[in-house]
Amino acid sequence: LGLHCGCHEPVVIDNVGRRHPTAGVRNRCPYGCGKMVALRTIDYHRTNGCRPGLSKDKTFGDTNKRRYYCCGVCFMEFVTRTSFHEHLSIEHDVHPQIHELTFNTMDEFKRFLRWLELKGGAHFRHKSGSKRRQRGKGIFMACNRSGFVNSSNATGSERDRIGPYRMGHTCTAFIHGTQHVDGRVSIEMCGDHYGHDVRMRLPPIIKSIIAQRQMEGETNADIIDYLRQHFLPFANENIYAQRACLVDNEELRTINITSTKKWEIEGIPTTCEIWEEELLDMVGIVREGVPRIRQLDEKTTDEIAEQPMIGHVSNSSSRISNHSYPSRKLSSTLTFYLLPTTVVHGKVLCETQP
Repeated sequence: LGLHCGCHEPVVIDNVGRRHPTAGVRNRCPYGCGKMVALRTIDYHRTNGCRPGLSKDKTFGDTNKRRYYCCGVCFMEFVTRTSFHEHLSIEHDVHPQIHELTFNTMDEFKRFLRWLELKGGAHFRHKSGSKRRQRGKGIFMACNRSGFVNSSNATGSERDRIGPYRMGHTCTAFIHGTQHVDGRVSIEMCGDHYGHDVRMRLPPIIKSIIAQRQMEGETNADIIDYLRQHFLPFANENIYAQRACLVDNEELRTINITSTKKWEIEGIPTTCEIWEEELLDMVGIVREGVPRIRQLDEKTTDEIAEQPMIGHVSNSSSRISNHSYPSRKLSSTLTFYLLPTTVVHGKVLCETQP
């Protein structure tokens, strides 16, 4: 970064401690405001900071610019999330709920995040880089099915066999938060999904189980039978168990190429997250010689989430503030809205008429 003026020589400031070589690369905003913006934050900038029109007080002063929030039923586009949610409520009888939650540590937040993905049937992704602000480090996440990325160019094992992963419109689920300097994490979030089917990645712990059995020479049929024997009884109540039952010969071949062959040299990873350990406990799979993360007599994440909520409901009925364990009683409020024609594994989970 060079700083200079007319009467002084240029001063070069070294970028010290940068995690990624391209972390500081900026490009001029393609939407007309003239600001220099990092590529990974362009979506957030377009929604919250881009003001290319003559009126600097109004986001997207140029009405010809494409909006960020797009309805999956009628494809109307909106500048703000508030106007998007109002449209869903009035026109399509969809009522996403916004919650305000506080966590004591980042580990608690991550545990809640995995629980939220499990209950919602979709993963979250970082929609922009973490920003260090005066009040703390910013967290900006959105449903991984939301957006306009075209996956049709993928080939081979990268192509999704059951349709595009990004749906071309906006899902209502999001997480915006701050990691404070004292370690607390406060977030505003919506766990209600809209406009797409349930789709989850195969958990890494199940991939490692598959890889171990492939190394032992088991056939694909035996591995599929093993997975269904353990996970099928829980498929109706756990999306990861349902996902494990959908493993087929083609996916086993992909795992063998991408993971098993590598782990034959490097060794199968023994680490896992607490939600993966709880999944194995539920289906009765024991990993020999691997230390536990959670003791068997400790409460599971689901048991914690079912405890009575200690907190208060704010004046707005759509906002719930919870100052104890953040996931308590949220499970009864999460909704999964699907478009009228969306079918998941032959069964419509929920319908919303346009």
